[in-house]
Amino acid sequence: MVYISEKISTGKMVMSILVFMSLLGLALFIPAGTILWLEGWIYLMIFTTYSLITVLYLNKHDPELAKERRKNKFKAEKRWDQIIIVIVGLGFIPWIIVPGYDAVRYQWSSVPIYLKIVGFVGIILSFVLLFQVTKKNSFAARIVKIQEEKEHQVITTGPYKYIRHPMYTACLFLIISHSLALGSLYSLIPGAIVNIALIIRTKLEDNLLKEKLEGYIEYSQNTKYKIIPWIW
Repeated sequence: MVYISEKISTGKMVMSILVFMSLLGLALFIPAGTILWLEGWIYLMIFTTYSLITVLYLNKHDPELAKERRKNKFKAEKRWDQIIIVIVGLGFIPWIIVPGYDAVRYQWSSVPIYLKIVGFVGIILSFVLLFQVTKKNSFAARIVKIQEEKEHQVITTGPYKYIRHPMYTACLFLIISHSLALGSLYSLIPGAIVNIALIIRTKLEDNLLKEKLEGYIEYSQNTKYKIIPWIW
């Protein structure tokens, strides 16, 4: 079966990214109470650059995945995935807004400059890994599902050669790096909730793929680690 999708207008994609980044900027700078926040601007610049590169790449090379990942409305097929999506969403909101209050407005906690640098390096590396996942995996939907209509196959190249769920690996490190880069130890609390939910999702998704996706059991025997090499 050949799955065909029309490309989304590049202008619309760029505009949607700019709108999203504007909202992200508001979520960062309104709690901070000032626009004079260097770390916030660097973070926003890195995030915007990654987002633009990714959507433009997908629109050219994998328009169906671009369309899938742009959906504003989506419904998880599994009850456990619905619950995890809600938990992640609830944790994501304070994870985004707490740094402005913590690091700038009230200065509840303090992060040394070298850890902020580590955080920004972690963010960049996480985005590089996410982009590699995007390039290699046309089945990287926002919900857990077997995409039979697209002849879902096991991906074994790129980062998938070393770990089975590199997207979650990138997300786990991005969440921690975000808090360090923006100088907010308190945002690690909602970040930890999100990470725990993602780890649970990794396990449940892995079980589903073993059960439903042809060739995945053999792949899991050859690629032993789910998200962190030599650990799990």
